[in-house]
Amino acid sequence: MKTPIMMDKLKEYLDRLRKTPDRKVRVDLGEGDIRQLSMLTAELGVYDNYSILLRANISEIIQFLKNKKYDGQIYSDSAVLNHPKGFGGIDLSAGTDNANLGYLYERQDIVSKLVRDYNLTAIVHPAGKELAGCASMIIDVIEFIRKEKIPACFPTSMGWRNQRNFSRVVYYNPTRPQK
Repeated sequence: MKTPIMMDKLKEYLDRLRKTPDRKVRVDLGEGDIRQLSMLTAELGVYDNYSILLRANISEIIQFLKNKKYDGQIYSDSAVLNHPKGFGGIDLSAGTDNANLGYLYERQDIVSKLVRDYNLTAIVHPAGKELAGCASMIIDVIEFIRKEKIPACFPTSMGWRNQRNFSRVVYYNPTRPQK
């Protein structure tokens, strides 16, 4: 049986997160805006406030991350969890209000679909300017997504170099068995 394209995209993205170095590259963002960015940002969209949208029960992802030794503050509809090696943290919140979707301002059709399809936002923050730790935390969330077969979207996964190429956005929509 052939694996659906969106599942292949998540696997490919995971592989690229593991292999892409956190070194600076020159990126032309258009209209004369040329910057030195991490390859993780340029190619994969990894940066501070990196958002992952999920259709999941918040207590399930909290428990998964706690089992990986994340710790922090847990509330009824949100949590702030710190990476066990001090790479940074992951903020979890119900809904998509906290997701970093500002770059989609002219694409309300996409924003409306994301708000409708996902009920939880994970926002990843590195401890400093190094983004390799951020990539490590994203990998932890992907591990949860794949293990539990959680529908997810990585809205900025197209990378800053390809900001308007929405076909590069990584979606994962597996068939999840009923509990």
